[in-house]
Amino acid sequence: EDDVTRIELQAVSGVVLAAIGLWYDDYTAGDPNPVTDDLLGVLTYSTGVEANDLPFGSEFPYLAPPRSGTGNCSGKIATSLSEIGANGLGMSAQPLIMKNFPNPFTTETTFRVEVREAGRVQIRLFDSQGRYLTTVLDEQRSAGVHDVLWNASNLPAGTYYASAFDGSGRLVQTAKLVRVE
Repeated sequence: EDDVTRIELQAVSGVVLAAIGLWYDDYTAGDPNPVTDDLLGVLTYSTGVEANDLPFGSEFPYLAPPRSGTGNCSGKIATSLSEIGANGLGMSAQPLIMKNFPNPFTTETTFRVEVREAGRVQIRLFDSQGRYLTTVLDEQRSAGVHDVLWNASNLPAGTYYASAFDGSGRLVQTAKLVRVE
């Protein structure tokens, strides 16, 4: 994949044309050497993406081992659920954001609800067939972050869906929950 970027950059910059006899922009007609300074710059250009390449294996299938994926993240760590919203895209912010943890869970899970403006918040639980099971939360909540611990020990292991509704009864978000034994 890294090489694809380099090859594409070289192709659109005229290297391919130079290879078939259509000389590079700074070539002077009659010059015995068609390799110009600008062409050399393009040929030796490096995007730097190969810096993390690993050597190929010495036996079949000759693949380089994959990266572990445990390195430092260069992205920003979200400290609030609202930081991952669609702000700046011309979309209005959701009145509330819900997540649960742990997930999967054994007997209980915590719903974290971030409420933008004070109002009624509902969390209803449905089974994998879409049948309503129970209401986890139906209360007035002030603006801010609220944690609701919910005991699910009376439910069998399986997949469930928690739907969050705002004060007008509008569905705002649905989360998939997995209860394990």
